[in-house]
Amino acid sequence: MINVVDGDTVDVVSAGPRRQSKVTRVRLWGIDAPEREQPLGPQATRALGKLLRDGSGVLRMEVFAYDRYARAIALLYWEKDGRGRSINRAMVRLGMAYVFRRPQGAYFRKLLGFEEAEALARNSRDGVWGVSGGERQPPWDYRSRQRQPESAGCLGAFVHLMFPLLALTFSASVFIGSGLPARFIR
Repeated sequence: MINVVDGDTVDVVSAGPRRQSKVTRVRLWGIDAPEREQPLGPQATRALGKLLRDGSGVLRMEVFAYDRYARAIALLYWEKDGRGRSINRAMVRLGMAYVFRRPQGAYFRKLLGFEEAEALARNSRDGVWGVSGGERQPPWDYRSRQRQPESAGCLGAFVHLMFPLLALTFSASVFIGSGLPARFIR
């Protein structure tokens, strides 16, 4: 069963020992979707749910690493007849996610066609690329601004620079989706 958390995160619920369910939070590798509070955030969440719901074949998950929040960083894809269809790449092509650019992933992003998918979405003004430039805010900029203190006074700047953890804001995860059944093979 899969619960969509947002446009780039899902919870995979699988049977553990003694019929206890195990929940693994999975962050989709190589993409960054708008946050739920941003314009197109809810649409990105729905798009990911639709891709998971409407796919055919065997849903596979390739875990590359775990991040500091203990989320599995993975590529999700539907495999049918020996061919795979990347859900991560599809989110970028729909314009519902940006390519998450880190130097250590450049080779795989190119190999998997992430930049090409983003260029196609940008050229056809799909999703986030259809929002006017002044209103478009990449999720990393949005998160950065959310962490900054409200007051920009001298004391606020001092606290922000000296104690960055005080500036963090947290929000509860809201599960949407219908608990999609899926068969995962690692």
